[in-house]
Amino acid sequence: MEGLLLKYREAYSNELYRALEKMVAYLQGHYATIEHFNGKDELKFRCSGKTLFTLYLRRDRIQALVIFGEKEREAFETVRGQFPSHIQQYYNTSRTYHDGKWMWIDIVDENYVLEVLRLVGIKKKPNKASITMCGYRCDLCKAYVRNIRKHDQRAELVAVCG
Repeated sequence: MEGLLLKYREAYSNELYRALEKMVAYLQGHYATIEHFNGKDELKFRCSGKTLFTLYLRRDRIQALVIFGEKEREAFETVRGQFPSHIQQYYNTSRTYHDGKWMWIDIVDENYVLEVLRLVGIKKKPNKASITMCGYRCDLCKAYVRNIRKHDQRAELVAVCG
């Protein structure tokens, strides 16, 4: 993932790159995601076998795709007034398909990041597992004692990590 981010660091303005970096860091820190990059411009964050969120890395902007099903649309309607007018406008003008409402949101600066991540939070609540002082989540760490299934795995990790 770091290599991919570095590639876009050169292509994007500082502000747009910081927005990308913040979104990726938040999603990796608060969700147990698997990232899929198609090699071109699509970065999907999958969680529990379903797509949580998709980023399209365009030349001059980042486009976020958030798909709300029926339950998410109902949840959004209850808190709609807490979102800025531009997010409400994206919601109002988005098309609804058989699998949900597809919201394509252009992220042009860091101000959009918080609102888009709030939309992701409506779709799926963040994990409560906290990030430790080392910067990683224990429930995802291969070196964490409870995650090691065999004693020989621990010996391998000690040899690699030092």
